[in-house]
Amino acid sequence: MSSFFRSASQQRQYARRLWLKQAGALAGVSALPLWVPNGYAQTTLNALPRLALIIGNTKYAEAPLKNPANDAKAIAGELQKTGFKVDLLLDAGRNQMAGAIASFSAELAKTKGVGMFYYAGHGAQLAWRNYLIPVDAVIEKLEDMRAKTIELSSLLEGMTRAKNPMNVIMLDACRDNPFGTKVPTEQKGLSQFDAPPGSLLAYATSPGNTAGDGDGANGLYTENLLREIKVPEAKIEDVLKRVRLAVRRKSEGQQIPWESTSLEDDFYFLPPQHIKKLSEAELEKTFNDELEIWEKIKVATDPEPLEKYLRTYPSGKFSELAQYRLDRVLAEKEAKHAEAQRLAQRAEAEKQARLAEEKRVAEERRLAEERRLAEEKRIAAGKRLADERRLAEQKRLADDQRITKLAEDKRAAEETRLAQERKQAEERRAGEEKRLAEEKRLAEEMARAAELRLAEERRLAKLEEERLSNPQTPVAKPQIAAIGPNPFSKGTVRIDTNFKVGDSWSYREIDLHTKLELRQFVNRVREITEDTVIFGDGRLTTDLFGNIIKRPNGWVYTGAQFFIPEYSVGKKWTTRFKVMQPNGIHETEFEFKVVARESVTIPAGTFDAFRVEGGGYSRGPYPGNTIVKNNYWIAPGIKRPIITESNNRHSSGRILTNERQELIAYNQG
Repeated sequence: MSSFFRSASQQRQYARRLWLKQAGALAGVSALPLWVPNGYAQTTLNALPRLALIIGNTKYAEAPLKNPANDAKAIAGELQKTGFKVDLLLDAGRNQMAGAIASFSAELAKTKGVGMFYYAGHGAQLAWRNYLIPVDAVIEKLEDMRAKTIELSSLLEGMTRAKNPMNVIMLDACRDNPFGTKVPTEQKGLSQFDAPPGSLLAYATSPGNTAGDGDGANGLYTENLLREIKVPEAKIEDVLKRVRLAVRRKSEGQQIPWESTSLEDDFYFLPPQHIKKLSEAELEKTFNDELEIWEKIKVATDPEPLEKYLRTYPSGKFSELAQYRLDRVLAEKEAKHAEAQRLAQRAEAEKQARLAEEKRVAEERRLAEERRLAEEKRIAAGKRLADERRLAEQKRLADDQRITKLAEDKRAAEETRLAQERKQAEERRAGEEKRLAEEKRLAEEMARAAELRLAEERRLAKLEEERLSNPQTPVAKPQIAAIGPNPFSKGTVRIDTNFKVGDSWSYREIDLHTKLELRQFVNRVREITEDTVIFGDGRLTTDLFGNIIKRPNGWVYTGAQFFIPEYSVGKKWTTRFKVMQPNGIHETEFEFKVVARESVTIPAGTFDAFRVEGGGYSRGPYPGNTIVKNNYWIAPGIKRPIITESNNRHSSGRILTNERQELIAYNQG
């Protein structure tokens, strides 16, 4: 049987035997796969005792939760069905949690079994340290967390000291700040931690984010975890990948589960009774079926086929590329949805502005009408006063005429009486004039008061108009600055795919055996499409991460995923692809792992880079197979690898490639 079609464990055993046979020819550089099992065979690992500590905290005094107790009981029940011995704690205080964790670690050390710790409840971070919060914790200030909660690192240290082959830690503890405004935390959610050796660390949502308590009987994360645990023969990594996909879609991207792993072997909640050894023909058919699906969906613009592929092949040969494509498709849909919301908000704002303008115009009309009525009233009052004065004058003249006539008729006989009457009439006239003058003064004062009132109404209307046209700008809440680098994690870096025409990277190629420089070359971006980058004269084409699609020599690749969208220490993936060459079709399979983040110095400078190691097998139309080893270094901010190393050897022992490419200089926008 060709080694290319052996299982991963068979491949490692085959490579070791081949290495021992060829030790003389291959001395100096190992051709072995990069990861050797930690001493527990696959069948042994799944046959070991299974121990679980499950904690669900719900009854917090200040910020009670709904689902953690339900989640914990449901997880405990499912784990018992898969052979776990379960210790379940509900609404535990600090002493109870600490005692249970100590006993759990001691039992793991004694039995050397597979350990699983699950926690649902409140959690928080302080200075990059994560804390699980007991129900009896009274937190008055941030410093109280160290003394009144359970620190995650102490749990991890205890499980690591047990020296058992494998541990799984699952934390559904990323609710909102349980202390409210009384004790504001530095950051949301939990801090990123790298999984200790031989363990898997899973969060219900990505570091620095929060997960909801859920609307049903279980939280969103645990609801999907319960479903996927029941799937027979599913590796734990595949279980969690399916959970992540389902949670992300259900929450519309608001909650995305996250894992860090350093597991070396496969673990199954429901392991297969027998690991079936596929024949070469079956392996070839399985890969061709997956490749056929990938070729159909690799440029899909709808999420459904990509999600279906990822559910079917969560650790498939194209899963990293499919996940990136799904991310882009969902981002575009979310952007369209956001644009629709923006347009709707804009239309609503325009509607409100139009209504406000109509209200302003109506108010102006009302005030104008009030001013018109007031002016008419003022004019009517003036006319009334003038009429009154005219009538009074007419009456006075009439009275004078009457008195004069009577006086003339009686002048002869009543001169003395008439003189007295004239005196009285004169007094009455003076009083009447004084009364009329007083009425005139009062009328003028009323007119001035009406004018002042109208002026004040116009001033108030203008102030109201200015207030409506100049709303207050909301004041942004102060943001708490992030603290220094996280000492518990090497971090996660997502590759920059924002290429620009003219970007260039210059490399030198060195023979790893002789240390002699073989050549120098430049990769310069000539053209960019939605999914590809074309270099130089157009004969070299890669995807956005640097995976080769077409070489200058005419070789064509089908879906290689050497390079992936996101890197973190411990991440593993596989790839299998075909290369169409003039002499026939070559097939290659690799296992890759991010093994470290380290400082490296090359001609282009010193970089803080992720080191990725990969090993696998290749076969072509010629006899024998090739043991392949490819390592590379990825530096944040650099769009291409800064170092690549290739060591390929034929099964006969002949060295095919033994080269290192180093970045000399780069120019990227």
